[in-house]
Amino acid sequence: MKPQNDVTLEDMSFVNFTGNVYNGLCVDSGDISAHTTWDATEAVYILTGDVRVAFGTTLTLGAGVVIKFADVFLGANLLVNGTLLAQSTPDQPIYFTSIYDSTIGGASGNTTTTPSPGNWG
Repeated sequence: MKPQNDVTLEDMSFVNFTGNVYNGLCVDSGDISAHTTWDATEAVYILTGDVRVAFGTTLTLGAGVVIKFADVFLGANLLVNGTLLAQSTPDQPIYFTSIYDSTIGGASGNTTTTPSPGNWG
């Protein structure tokens, strides 16, 4: 997986995802092996497989970020062996939730499935 900080996500103020399996920024399984920041709030981050933060590495989450996990059967987990730095604020919390949760970040999974405990690891 290419480290996220190699990608510049500039003005995403008018992003619209439709007609896809997932509507958001999909993060496939792999290792984050360089200090990385996820701070785009215009779209949700969707983990479609296990993402590992390597030992000695920091994943920084900006205020207001939404991370959704695909179904647990796909192995979508965030595994942190390094550091997870969550920079939430009272006005801009960071959310970790299921792909089936349309109440946070909108409908991301093109499904009518209701979120429930155990949707993600």
